[in-house]
Amino acid sequence: MIKFEHTVFALPFAFLGAILGSMSVEGTWPTIMEWIFITLAMVGARSAAMTLNRVIDANIDKKNPRTADRAIPAGEVSIAQSLLFIGGSFALLFIAAFSLNTLTVLMLPLFVFLLTFYSYTKRFTWLCHVFLGVTIAMAPVGAG
Repeated sequence: MIKFEHTVFALPFAFLGAILGSMSVEGTWPTIMEWIFITLAMVGARSAAMTLNRVIDANIDKKNPRTADRAIPAGEVSIAQSLLFIGGSFALLFIAAFSLNTLTVLMLPLFVFLLTFYSYTKRFTWLCHVFLGVTIAMAPVGAG
């Protein structure tokens, strides 16, 4: 249901944001623990976003022959199971953010809102790119 390679593809952007934020604020590279918590936060955020996307599009996917065999429309995974997974993914994101710094935790509600809203905006490509760009642009602030 979730393409792990998409998370791996997105990691360099998070790492670059961490490097830029850490170098500009502290003048040093992020620590090993910061790298670990950034990775965990990305896995939690991307997993929650991709699963939320599947939940939101379940009815559309069921009607589309190309996507009808996805886990939710095919009945392999229920909406309730997906929502539980989303909750766990957001919990992982919160724990990782809490382990990084206070600013990251304070910004978390905004990021969760953007992730959730992003799942709805994909029907409007230009709006989707705006929200994704804003979220990526905030990465150095969260890393600082």
